[in-house]
Amino acid sequence: MFVIGCLLLAIGLLLWLTFFPKILRNNIEKKKVVQINSDGSLNEFTDEWLNNNYAVKYQYWFYNYSNTWDIVDHGTNPDVFEKGPYTYIEHTTYNYSKDIFSNYDHNFTYYKTTKYIFDYAHSCKGCTEDDVFMLPDLAFFELADIILNRDNLCQMLSESNFTAFPGRCNDTYTPPFVDELSEYFSSFVYLHGGSPFISLKVHEILWDGYQDPIFDQLMVGMKKDMPNLFNLIQNHSNINLAVTPLVTLNKTPKNSLDYTIHTGKDAWNQVGAMALYNGSSQLPKDWWNGYDTNSIYCSSENAAMASKIYGTNGDFFQPQINKTSILSAFVEDMCRSLNFVYKNETQNTGTILAAQKLLQLNLVAKNYPRSGFANIPPGIYPLVWINESYMVDEKTYNNLKTDLINPQNLVKKLCLILGVGLGSAMIILSIVSCFVNICYFTKREPPRLNQNNITSIHEELYPPVYPNHQSDDMQIQQRIRPKTSSLESN
Repeated sequence: MFVIGCLLLAIGLLLWLTFFPKILRNNIEKKKVVQINSDGSLNEFTDEWLNNNYAVKYQYWFYNYSNTWDIVDHGTNPDVFEKGPYTYIEHTTYNYSKDIFSNYDHNFTYYKTTKYIFDYAHSCKGCTEDDVFMLPDLAFFELADIILNRDNLCQMLSESNFTAFPGRCNDTYTPPFVDELSEYFSSFVYLHGGSPFISLKVHEILWDGYQDPIFDQLMVGMKKDMPNLFNLIQNHSNINLAVTPLVTLNKTPKNSLDYTIHTGKDAWNQVGAMALYNGSSQLPKDWWNGYDTNSIYCSSENAAMASKIYGTNGDFFQPQINKTSILSAFVEDMCRSLNFVYKNETQNTGTILAAQKLLQLNLVAKNYPRSGFANIPPGIYPLVWINESYMVDEKTYNNLKTDLINPQNLVKKLCLILGVGLGSAMIILSIVSCFVNICYFTKREPPRLNQNNITSIHEELYPPVYPNHQSDDMQIQQRIRPKTSSLESN
């Protein structure tokens, strides 16, 4: 029994720790492949990915500045109040052709169509997309950091060998040209209706964008009349000044470019890995404006590095991830690929079924002396804070329980009950049985002789004389003594 128990215990542990996990890993590696079934339908993994019903929701809280003239003219602290949430439901559709699936094709190409639908039910009472907010003008502060920053502008002109620049700047001398350019910028902004603050509707801030009057007039005129200065400013700006851009917080296009990923047929650890984006292994050059300009803020080397595409599409990662795995993903919202490495353990385990991402966008305003905006208090000006939430749909949750969680629990219970449990019980029973037997035989003693026992033995060895009823005489029967007697020898 002890040997059988040990065997059962060893078999149970072996199945639980090695055999069944290996089967589970192999099963996951075979199933987590982007492909179609023999009948032409999508396999389970691909169908759950392309036709998911995940609930993705965006909520926005905007900050409205009610005393903008006092801020600009008198340096008054901002008077701000928050309003929201403005809630949007995200719907993403994956567009593809089943004709691209074949036994010899290891790549899959698709593009995404994303729609954001305003959700009145989960938005603030009475809130609409046409609500107007007074916010800091992003375009104004972008240019002000270049033109109205005397030290920055002075250094920029000195390093560029600009022909119109009459001398070099230092701590004690600033050429009049620098101050004249700052005054020119301030006057031009006021003349054409510009301001450090701008009134915008919610849908303009988030989706439709707005054309800033500074770009409509100032930069177009500067490009025409002062092309050298325009190019100099362009190299130090993060905004493409050649065209009048749409300024918006959310630049995510409604239709994405084409994604081409590995299906995982040839290598399970390559499933979802980006092969091409819009037919190229590099991002479009206009995504990083310093790609060819060697801008101070974004050198050509850094722009080329940021334009490399690697990792997965961000929707999923390869199976069998451990602490040493380096996870890479292309994040379209950030216009680049990122690496994710293990940092430390947390108390949360398992699969994420719901998540939230909180983010606040602020604008850093500096002091602009010797200009028409010298009174603006420097500091951090809040714009909007965002709550992005995610919830897995019921179908995916049920499939997760049926295909992964329940089989794992069943295998674990069978191994524990039949193998570890029964084997341990038999081992314990064997040990207890041996212990009882040892105790019983070591403590057993021979019976002690007392007076009653001696009398009984004596009568047995020496039987009494009985009268012979056949005659009147008493006859003594012959006693037959045993050859040995323990009593007599003692």
